[in-house]
Amino acid sequence: MTKKEKQRIPTELPKFQYGDRVEVISDGEIREGQGILPYFYAGKFGVVKNILQYPESQSFGFEVELDDRKRVIMKEKELKKAVSNHPSDYSSQV
Repeated sequence: MTKKEKQRIPTELPKFQYGDRVEVISDGEIREGQGILPYFYAGKFGVVKNILQYPESQSFGFEVELDDRKRVIMKEKELKKAVSNHPSDYSSQV
């Protein structure tokens, strides 16, 4: 954890809750076997399906189901609240 990142107090609530619509703002990498595979999810949208707590680092992870049905686990700093852009939202505007 860098000095710039805020040290989380264990009693704080996670930034996102189950069902929140989020945007992935970071690409990353997946360690698989001996290699590292890049993933490119920045700019994709999804819904928080599960909140994971990591007591040793006092941080949260979020299982996000992307609009293309892929499920990814992201750190709090890799997500932001989405301004709604889900296709189903447009049908209510017609």
